[in-house]
Amino acid sequence: MILNSNTFCHQMIEDQVQVGDLVIDATTGNGNNTRFLASRVGSEGIVFSYHQSQQAANDTAASLLLTGLNERVIVYNNSFANQIQTSEHFKKQRASLAIFDYSSDADNHDQLELNYLHGIQRALNLLKHQGLLLAKFNTIPNDWEAFIDSLFVEDYQQARYQTNGITTFLIERI
Repeated sequence: MILNSNTFCHQMIEDQVQVGDLVIDATTGNGNNTRFLASRVGSEGIVFSYHQSQQAANDTAASLLLTGLNERVIVYNNSFANQIQTSEHFKKQRASLAIFDYSSDADNHDQLELNYLHGIQRALNLLKHQGLLLAKFNTIPNDWEAFIDSLFVEDYQQARYQTNGITTFLIERI
């Protein structure tokens, strides 16, 4: 059975994220990934959830409150790429996972920021060793291949999973 991109990513998250971990949902969109991550980190972990609009941030916060997961998530009404300060939490502990979902799975297929690569590079720098970054696209941006080719093979392993409509890139910090 071939998995759809959302199921594939959620299986990768289940394998990667442990109770107590810090994780980043850099492009929250409809909040599905944030809720799933919050269910994985347990009451000791934290999900950092970034939104492009105040309405999306409010919708995610309301959904988290209804599911009882709100205390595990810090919701930002700002894009991850534009977030100036890095949370104090990352000075004590690195992230085990970051997801950038620019696909229809998160209703973000029209939300690619001009400086999205800056955000992805920033997230890679916040990952712990063996930390995983997932990047999902309906349409792969023109500058993406050059970016992933520029990553040092000594520092990162890469793979991709492609379905009919969505390509998921996996980058593991070694």
